[in-house]
Amino acid sequence: MIAVFVSVILAAPPTTSAAADPVAELAAALAGGEASARRRAAVRARRLDALQQQALRRQAEALAGAWRGELIEWARSADTVQTKIEELHQDWEQRATSLRATIDKPTAAPLNDLDRQLADVRDRYRRLTEAAETLAGGIERMRDRCERLNDAAKLIAAVGGPSLPRDWRITSSRFRKATGLRPDRRAVGIAERVASAHRAWTRRRAEQLADQRLAGPEREVLVAVNELRVVLGRRPLAIDATLLKAARHHSRWMATHGMRHIEDGAGMTNCWDRARHFGYPVVKAIGQCLVGENLSAGPPVAAAIVRSWWVSPPHRMNMVLPIWSDLAVGMHAGSGEGPASTTRWTLLVGNKTLPDNYDQYAGLKVGTE
Repeated sequence: MIAVFVSVILAAPPTTSAAADPVAELAAALAGGEASARRRAAVRARRLDALQQQALRRQAEALAGAWRGELIEWARSADTVQTKIEELHQDWEQRATSLRATIDKPTAAPLNDLDRQLADVRDRYRRLTEAAETLAGGIERMRDRCERLNDAAKLIAAVGGPSLPRDWRITSSRFRKATGLRPDRRAVGIAERVASAHRAWTRRRAEQLADQRLAGPEREVLVAVNELRVVLGRRPLAIDATLLKAARHHSRWMATHGMRHIEDGAGMTNCWDRARHFGYPVVKAIGQCLVGENLSAGPPVAAAIVRSWWVSPPHRMNMVLPIWSDLAVGMHAGSGEGPASTTRWTLLVGNKTLPDNYDQYAGLKVGTE
């Protein structure tokens, strides 16, 4: 009966103005979840006459009963969800770590094995983020329900009469117990970190796909590289306008000179020199720009271009190394016939400062691949 009554209260449109029906106004303020409205409601409740106070109390009790019921129902499944998250996180982390250890070396590995491992890591990451969103989102909803439950108790107290049972009032110190979240479990922290990181990447992905500095195919390749990094547990990289100029320049140069890292002419011989020429800062500790470069030739299809780098150990390594912070993809559309008709691609990754883990990768000569 409570559930039906509450749904009617929440869904039914007001038939009178707020001024003519203060009970409906205060009940709506409580149900709506808007903090300032609830505070005003508690004050104004004291000004109602006896019949109005009685009606408001009934509605507040019904809402409180429904929210408490939702808390209890959610708590029944919380322990199972926490166990699932811990298992999924451990499984994904182990598989991603193993795959990163292989990719972080410019040495050959059986491609079929790498493809299978990557598909496995992608699947584990998808399942982990879905479970994390479920738990983290549930915690957010339950915190809101606890807040509203406390507000209902205050509102009932404001209109007089017996208070709600003490155990209905959920303080912050009792939140975990009320929602079945055990303090000895790591799952809550894991879920909130994973969900927060995934939401941040989702926002950045949308921003990068909408970035008008890049052509459509450039955006798609750039996002595909970042998605690969995220799935492997590496941070996504930021678009750098300076590296974008250098990447587009070299793609144009390759349209007439062929697929080469080394350009003819002074000042832009290699990717480090080109990055510096276009304004990317030199890292003093190494005396040059800290950048890496991948080249490709092929149609403007993100999956095909990223695949061309994935199958090559040094190019694969360049895409996912943890030392990078910046990224750019520059293309030059082909025209005419013969080699000039092929679209040329340049991927540049870089860092404006020397990362703490640089020594671990310093001997790989990442910029020459």
